[in-house]
Amino acid sequence: MYLRALLLWYLMRTAEGEFFGSDQFKTNVNVLEKGVHNLYHSATKICGFIHRKIISDYYKKLGLVPSENGNDINWSEVAKYFIGYITLSSICLVLSIVVPVTFLIICCCRTRGKCGRDNTPREKSRDRTVRIACSSILAVLTIGTFFCLFFAYTSNDILSETVSEPNGVLSKSIRNLKRMANYRDNIIKEMLDLRTKARSLAYKAKKELKDLAFEEIFNNSTDLSEISRQNELAINFTKSIQESFVKYQHDYHYVYNISEKLQEYLPNISLAEQLDNNACTRLIKSKNLANEIKNFNDNIFKTIENVMKKLSGKITDAYEYRNNLMNNFTVVFKSHKQLIQEADIGAEKIELIDEMISRLRDLPLNRTLVAISTKPMSDNIQHYEFFRFGLSLGLCLLINIILIIYAVALILPCLYGPKHPRKMHASAEVASSFLVLGTGLGIVAFSISLGMVVFLFLFGGITYTEVCRYAQPSISDIGRTPLGNVINAVVNERLLKGTPVYNISVTDVLSNCQSNVSIYEALNLESALHLRDYFNDGDRIDQIGSLYSDLGKAIKPLENHSIYPSKHQFEEFESSLKKFSKGKRYIKRMKDWTEGWHTCFKTLYKHNEIKTVRNLYKRDIKNMKSIVSNLNNVQYKKILRESRNVSDLISSVSDLFQARIEEIKTFQDRMAVDGIYKIHNMAKLIIPLQSLKHLIFHDMGRCGHLYSSLEELFTFGCTDILQALNAFWVAMGIAVMLLLLSFSATTSLVVLNRRKGKSSQCYKELNNVSDSPRKSAANKLQWRNEKKSLKTVKTDLLLLTPPTGDESPDLSRR
Repeated sequence: MYLRALLLWYLMRTAEGEFFGSDQFKTNVNVLEKGVHNLYHSATKICGFIHRKIISDYYKKLGLVPSENGNDINWSEVAKYFIGYITLSSICLVLSIVVPVTFLIICCCRTRGKCGRDNTPREKSRDRTVRIACSSILAVLTIGTFFCLFFAYTSNDILSETVSEPNGVLSKSIRNLKRMANYRDNIIKEMLDLRTKARSLAYKAKKELKDLAFEEIFNNSTDLSEISRQNELAINFTKSIQESFVKYQHDYHYVYNISEKLQEYLPNISLAEQLDNNACTRLIKSKNLANEIKNFNDNIFKTIENVMKKLSGKITDAYEYRNNLMNNFTVVFKSHKQLIQEADIGAEKIELIDEMISRLRDLPLNRTLVAISTKPMSDNIQHYEFFRFGLSLGLCLLINIILIIYAVALILPCLYGPKHPRKMHASAEVASSFLVLGTGLGIVAFSISLGMVVFLFLFGGITYTEVCRYAQPSISDIGRTPLGNVINAVVNERLLKGTPVYNISVTDVLSNCQSNVSIYEALNLESALHLRDYFNDGDRIDQIGSLYSDLGKAIKPLENHSIYPSKHQFEEFESSLKKFSKGKRYIKRMKDWTEGWHTCFKTLYKHNEIKTVRNLYKRDIKNMKSIVSNLNNVQYKKILRESRNVSDLISSVSDLFQARIEEIKTFQDRMAVDGIYKIHNMAKLIIPLQSLKHLIFHDMGRCGHLYSSLEELFTFGCTDILQALNAFWVAMGIAVMLLLLSFSATTSLVVLNRRKGKSSQCYKELNNVSDSPRKSAANKLQWRNEKKSLKTVKTDLLLLTPPTGDESPDLSRR
């Protein structure tokens, strides 16, 4: 027996050395990990019916997992779910109470011999067979329970090993998060440098834009209104002169035409010789004077007409040029104003980048990194480690003590053989007492363990298993469940509170990061900063180029500045005016000539015999009196004065326009030099703005690293951590169920071990008496009486203490 115990101890130490050896530790851990995973999956298959038929559908209705109609909660179904869960929990609680009580009653009854089979002595070989079978069953159950406890204990060691593994999922997640945090810090540093440069250049470019002489040239361009006013005055004077000459020329041509007709009739008049020579004959001889006056008037009229055509055409062109110039300058001025306004907006937008930098700086990446880098992984796992340690010291230690008691109870009956019946009886009685103690402690451990398994695994384990199962393969799907709201609340409360990104939807950020967008888009900073409109509202260089293009269009007509009439173009008009100033005698002579014709016609009219003259007088000569009156009213000085005013106005307008041309050309030359400098400075502003644009919308922390790290953490939590936690409680549940099955074997072994201590001589004499021959009918009654007495003796033997020494009781004497 001692040799057996020594061999068992050696095998245990050898197995321990082989399992926990430094070389085989990693391989054995992998084997245990596979065993834990298989145990977990087996438990999941066992609970599959509960998952699918009882719990999963109700989780959808509760909103714990996504569903098509997850927002519409059917409260009747929820009530049924809680009723079902309460019923299931009640059954487990009843099982944890009724089964131990029942087994306790049965154990007490069996150990005291009050119930079960009769106490009739059996064959020794049969008792040995039953005892070996029950011991084997108990040994198998004990070993199974021990390994379940071993799996439960090592599942958390595997969890710790996975957490601390250098190339594990957690380590990769931490590295990704570190990479994300470092990248964020570098982005912030680069953005600060670009922000500082862009801010200084923005204010400088804004100042230089304001220093451009657009307002000056625009205001000076309004001086063209004075030119326009003088143009209109010159046109009015010229029109007045033209109208005066047109009327004068009309009257003269009228008189000249009549005089030509009268000259044709006058030689045919018979009374002509009787007329006064000074009245008519002198007029006939004045044909050269009439032609001279006619030519003078025609020349003056043609000159004025030509000047009016030129002046009207040139002034019309000047008007068009002036309007185009004003329109072009108005467009340029508006563009310049708009560019300055956009420069102001740009300066404000650059200031908004400070807020974005503060938001990026306050992202809790470093705090999250510290949280997940803490060993164990988080405070919750650390608390669970303390809980597991306490539970191992308590419940697992209690079950291990029970298993040790079972092991001792199985070993004790094997220490002594039939050669030492007294020691064999004592060891059997001690083994029976150990089995009774182990059964009592097992009943207590079963009640406690079953309750904890029901409450912690059946509810918590399955709940989190279902959430993980429905949330996979993407963590962003959690946002559609109440669990997502809990995550948002916890993150906002513990990590984001007091930061500019407070009250942000974490699940929305994760959903955006799933497509590997920038942090700017993931955090939806556009809703607060509106930077995209500024950066994407056209290229500033194109706007500046368009501005100078408009300026070129505005100044381009200056290349043809001779469009306005100059002084030398009016020399013919001035010479005509000089002739007109000398033509006062022509007007006097024309007046005398017209009055002479009028006197002559009046004399001829008195001779009624001349029908031809009478008819002519009635038709035409009647108006000569008014013509003479008009000639008397000719305002020669006014016409001369207005003609001189026109000449002076044309000279003044030409000089003023030439001066404006020189000013605008000077501005054009200045803009050609300064404009390049301004564009260069504006391009300096565009370069950092474009860099900021690319940095913000493209390179600013693509949060795919963040999402992948959190996805790996979530996968790690839903696989390794959850499997380890569930495997612990599954293993505990299986151990408890195996412990429950061991109660039947222990109660049978208690009775069988107590029988084992009885003397073999007692069994031999009992068997001899019971097997005596029954040869004659006369001895049948005597045989029955002896058999009855033997039963009584057997009952007494079972209740008596064994005798001292090796002597057997003398039944014949009694």
